Amino acid sequence: FTQRSAMNALFKQFKSVAGQFDEGSFKTAVGLAATRAVQAKSKIGSQEQEKKRGIIAALDRGEEEKLRIVAESLIRLRHEQLAVDMLKLLLDHLKSRTASIINSKDPPTDLFMPLGSILVCRRHFSTQLPELEEIHKQLCNKYGKVAMDQLVDDPEYVHPRLTQLLTVLPPPAAEVAEVVRGVAGETGRAVPGWAQVQEAPVPAVPAAAAGRGSGGGGYAAPATAPRTAPIPIPGPTSAPSPVPAPTPAPAPAPAPAPAPAPA
Repeated sequence: FTQRSAMNALFKQFKSVAGQFDEGSFKTAVGLAATRAVQAKSKIGSQEQEKKRGIIAALDRGEEEKLRIVAESLIRLRHEQLAVDMLKLLLDHLKSRTASIINSKDPPTDLFMPLGSILVCRRHFSTQLPELEEIHKQLCNKYGKVAMDQLVDDPEYVHPRLTQLLTVLPPPAAEVAEVVRGVAGETGRAVPGWAQVQEAPVPAVPAAAAGRGSGGGGYAAPATAPRTAPIPIPGPTSAPSPVPAPTPAPAPAPAPAPAPAPA
């Protein structure tokens, strides 16, 4: 009994509380939301330029705390812009699958993550994209509000990159410093010390045992691998020496002639 099966059971359980699904309103809302996503991205781009001017002003005045705050705000804007890009792709995908939504009693399992991700974006972009509210309403009418809320609350059905981009946690200090260096480099301004690239310290080599190293103190030179004799490489194999033929055994001496008999 997999998690997707449990989700399908949840859709069936709460379908009785669903309202009337309006096919035309759903299709119109998906199309308009995709169009507004492009406009929202353009608006965020103009706000990004404003934040850069704030960073430049803080650099000129030496206001380090304000510099950090404005840099963090610029990072959030860039994350928001990436999130709107993802939302536009998800809406285009949903638009191409509108017929599946209209004709199915339960949402197709391959649309769980796109639907969950779009509904999560509704919580962040409902002002810029009011059509997201209509999409949410029509999906609740078709599948039930409780089931749709469960889809949003389950991390498995929200794109992890989207969750990362929409987090409310402050960005890492290294990312803030990188943004400050980038704006300062573009405008030819000095980078404050806290935002400069910090080189990693070279670890010191611990002193060797007493009696090793030069001068009897300080750091000893790192030990080197012991030298070993080169491994001889055998040359070409020479032809074997011919085996000498065996020496033949000497022939036996002739037997002596018999002595003559006496007269």
